[in-house]
Formats: sequence, C-alpha cells, structure tokens
Amino acid sequence: NNLKLGEVTEVYHDTAPERTIVETSIGAGEMVPRDTTIDVKISKGREPVKVPNVVGKTITEAEKILSDLGLTTQVSRQSST
Repeated sequence: NNLKLGEVTEVYHDTAPERTIVETSIGAGEMVPRDTTIDVKISKGREPVKVPNVVGKTITEAEKILSDLGLTTQVSRQSST
C-alpha cells in the first residue's frame, strides 16, 4: 500500500472505544497516489465530567443537576445522629 501515517490527534468521543480510529483525512475507498500521508484522529474515550458540589441541595435538585451531566445517581440514607 505504501501509505504513510501523518498527524495523529487524540480526541474525546462519546461512542468510540478508547484507542480506536474515529476519523481519517482520506475517506475509505478513495484512490490516492502511493506514498500519500493520511492523518488520523484516535478516540480518548468519553470526555471526563467534573462532578459538581451538590451538598445542601435537595435530593431532587441534586439528581437533576447530576442527570443533566449524564451521570446516574444512587441515593442512600444515613442517620445524622
């Protein structure tokens, strides 16, 4: 094939597993001259989310704030005595 790997860029991606190619500068099936350089973008996986401080919020408020960020919640109750 004699194609050359060009620039490799890591990007966050919501669905592609980490370390998989998500985009190439040349489309699949395109005809290119030998020795063409192809740039690729590699998935770093999903972008990390900073967890906000929900201390002092009601359960409903906290769940909404976290849910809006795509986080799931699990409530457990403790006695404060």
